[in-house]
Parts: sequence; C-alpha cells; structure tokens
Amino acid sequence: MLGGEGRPRISVVVASQDAEATIVECIGALARDAAAAEVAVELIVADGSRDRSHELAHATFPQLRIVSCPPGTLVPELWSAGLRVARGELVGITTAHCVPVEGWIQAMIAAHEHGCAGVGGPIDCDRRAGFVDRAIYFTRYSAYMPPLAAGNVADLPGDNASYDAGVLRRFPAYLEGPFWEPFLHAEMRRAGLRLCLDPHPAVRYVRSHAVAPFLTLRFAHGWHFGTVRARGESAARCLARAAALPLVPFVLAVRIISRTRARPAARRQLFAVLPLVFLFLSAFAAGECLAALAGAFRHRSNEHLLSDVPGPS
Repeated sequence: MLGGEGRPRISVVVASQDAEATIVECIGALARDAAAAEVAVELIVADGSRDRSHELAHATFPQLRIVSCPPGTLVPELWSAGLRVARGELVGITTAHCVPVEGWIQAMIAAHEHGCAGVGGPIDCDRRAGFVDRAIYFTRYSAYMPPLAAGNVADLPGDNASYDAGVLRRFPAYLEGPFWEPFLHAEMRRAGLRLCLDPHPAVRYVRSHAVAPFLTLRFAHGWHFGTVRARGESAARCLARAAALPLVPFVLAVRIISRTRARPAARRQLFAVLPLVFLFLSAFAAGECLAALAGAFRHRSNEHLLSDVPGPS
C-alpha cells in the first residue's frame, strides 16, 4: 500500500511478461505517483516471466505486492490474476513494457469523476524503441497514438486503462478467466455503460520481445481470442470467419497505414517496419483462423452426437 491509508482509491495491476529491461522504470514511475497522491494506492505486479523480472521488482520495491503466475502466462490471464486480489475502488491495468507519464494515477482518478465506467489513455512509442519494438508498437497500439481527443468510445487500449471496480464485479467471467478486454467492452456497452478516452493518463511503450517470441505470443493470443469467439458462434459462422481471416492482415495493415496519415514521422517509421508488422498481424490471424476451424469441428461433432440420441418413443 502506498500514498495513504484505508481502502485504496485505486489499485494498479501491472502484467509482467519477460520485462526485466523495463519493469523497474515502470514500477518506479507508478511508485512516485503513488507517493505524491493524496489517496491510498495499491500497486500489484502479476508476473509470468521467464527472466529476472520478478527478482528485480521485488529487490527494488520490497513493499510491492507480487502475484506469481506460471512462466509464459498470457497477459490477459496475468491481468485477471491481479484483478482478483485488487482492493481498490478503481482498478488500472497496464504492462511492465510501458512506462506511465508523471501524474498517470491522478489523471486516471480524475477521468472517472465524469461518470465513465472505463477510461483509456494514449500509448506513445518511446524514442529508445528499436526496430522490432517499433513494429510491435504499430501492430498493437496504432489506434491509440497521441494525440487523442477526449470522448466516448467503443473500445479502450488494453495496456493503458482503468475501470470502476464495482462495475467489473458485474462481469465476473473476466476476473475468473482471461481478461479479454474487447469482449468485456462489448458487454459493458450492451449494459449501457460509458467507455471514455482521456488524453492525460498516457504511457510510453519502450520494448518487449524479440521477433520469434512475439510471433509465438501473437499466435497464442489469436488462438485464445478465436476460441472465445467460437463459443458463441455456429459451425457455419466459424467456417465463414475462418475463410475470411487470411484477408485480415491486409485489411489491418491498410488501417494502420491510414492512422499515420496526419503523422509524417510516424508514417516513415511505420513503412520502415511494415513487413514485420504484416508478419505479426498474420501470426494472430493464423491463430484465430485455426481456432475458428477447431470451433466449427467441435460444433459439428456435437451436432452429430445429438443427432445420434434416440428421441422419445
């Protein structure tokens, strides 16, 4: 607990996945914010690293609450693990690969004063980011490049968001299982809840994975994401989506390029790494495509089993 006594006004859950290059800087920025806050702040690291991230975080910030998960645990599962133990009135989420700007905690708290159930902020690319890291940045965060205008939105950036904890408890599946934020946001909108972007609580993406590990993660995320989607779809719908998924990397690449139209510097950086961006997009699409095919097969198998059940005599 930092920055006050009693129930935390906000708990911040940091998903740590092989982040030894950035975790001390990330937690340090949050700890300085928490120390300057006039309210109680809880910092939680949910760690599923194979490197020394856990050791560095514990040695540098012994007061930090660390939730240990098996090495290789995906970020949505890390967020869920941290959210299950969070005690704050608000809960913020980010990753240890990002460094929040000064005043991030205060800005997130202030943004919730306007009645938003969920708040997201911009994600910038740090000047220290290398070739691969810039490709990862455009693959994952191009929709949230600064500057961002404040207002109601349909979706929030997973790596820079906060939520009303009471609202999240109304959607327990995302606390008990992986925190797949696109599905959560869709359910929140259907429930009439507001999601808002605010330009002030910004983070800087610094660095994360090498090419091969990131490709593996993108495929795994695509598989898990596609598996969740397939649960609510018919076999025919799963097959139709699988047939369309090979086109998705092209569509997304065009969309990413269009987002840099008014940002000449970002566009130059994007074109320098575009082949790698396309490769990363394809890995996710491949995982989702196989998950859709597997979903169609499961649905067909279930239909076949049901058809073999004798009816009432």
